[in-house]
Amino acid sequence: NTLAQDLLIPLGDTWSYLDTGVAPDTTWIDPGFDDSSWLTGTAELGYGDSQNTTVSFGANSANKHITTWFRRTFTAINTAEVSRLKLSVKRDDGVRVFLNGTEIARDNLTIGTVSATTKASNEVSFSEEEILLHYNVDPALLIEGENVIAAEIHQEEVDSADLSFDLKLSASRNLSAPSPTWSVTPVGGNVTPAGEFSATAPGTYTVTATSGA
Repeated sequence: NTLAQDLLIPLGDTWSYLDTGVAPDTTWIDPGFDDSSWLTGTAELGYGDSQNTTVSFGANSANKHITTWFRRTFTAINTAEVSRLKLSVKRDDGVRVFLNGTEIARDNLTIGTVSATTKASNEVSFSEEEILLHYNVDPALLIEGENVIAAEIHQEEVDSADLSFDLKLSASRNLSAPSPTWSVTPVGGNVTPAGEFSATAPGTYTVTATSGA
């Protein structure tokens, strides 16, 4: 089979985001959640560096929001053909990512329960801020049609200098090879798509693949 690559969500894409510091409803990770009241902007999103979209940290720079939430809908078709799903995420500081309500990635956060006030385990700084983290994701989590990626970024401290978020999701799919067709001369010979030859009478036959082989 042939592998084809689909870029479902590119880096620098447009996201909906909530930067109030107040946790959304628990269904925010699900496809049916209404995020029409959220703001939108292109990634990289955050503050303190060279982001495309600046999100709010609140009114007090010494007491910034710990968590900011992000959502992105995308369309997937022929999902049964997808054999591999790869997530790449840029985060500063901690991150959790969900696909259609299922957690698919977590970094720099506690392994336990996470809330809007849960701080990242460590500060991400300097060259680490530019690193893309890569995860293999179960393709069975994809839904035919509309899907949702949801992510939350957590700061290490309330006076953190910067926040960054960007994400890419790509799929590899199996494409079945076309069935070959054959030309047989003279008349009386036949070749099946599997390449099995037969003839109605003994003789010399010339078999030529005309496509798909």
